[in-house]
Amino acid sequence: MSSQEQFQTPLDREPRAAHDADTETEQQSPDAAGRVVAVDDESLAESEVTVTQGDGWLASLTVRPRVECAWSGFDEAPSEVGATLLVRVDGETCFDPVATELLPLDEGIEGTTALEFDDAHDVVENTTLDAVDFEPPWRTDRPRTRTLTLRLVVDLLDDDGIPLCGDVATVERDVVVEAGDDAVPHRD
Repeated sequence: MSSQEQFQTPLDREPRAAHDADTETEQQSPDAAGRVVAVDDESLAESEVTVTQGDGWLASLTVRPRVECAWSGFDEAPSEVGATLLVRVDGETCFDPVATELLPLDEGIEGTTALEFDDAHDVVENTTLDAVDFEPPWRTDRPRTRTLTLRLVVDLLDDDGIPLCGDVATVERDVVVEAGDDAVPHRD
């Protein structure tokens, strides 16, 4: 029996290597028990990121994470996956947690699978980020582009909801909010 309350994510966990989405996923080293979990940064880049806007303002910014996950070296099959989505925008140093979901895993002691959140989660509603962090300045005719870093912390869990082994995927995505109709033309 596990629940979302039992799953706690260490927010300060660092990814396995500092690299960007253009770098291939590195081979993860086994833990002390010989277990390995590896999530693919490039597949996280394929996550659904949706910008909904009005006339120059951001109505919502939702993310539905998706990542390829492989594991091996387990004596007993993990029963589920605890996955936590964190985000930050360019210029920020800390990540904000957006959502945690428990995802079923029926694959055995080793395997690969695509993990996808059941729902899209709104970054503006669920974090300390605000719509103005993404919106262009008032009365400008230029769109504003911010880089949103997605970090997905993935832990394979036992039947009691205890994390066995995990990995982290990180990728950057651009978020563009167009200027409103009341914009004043820019003069070069």
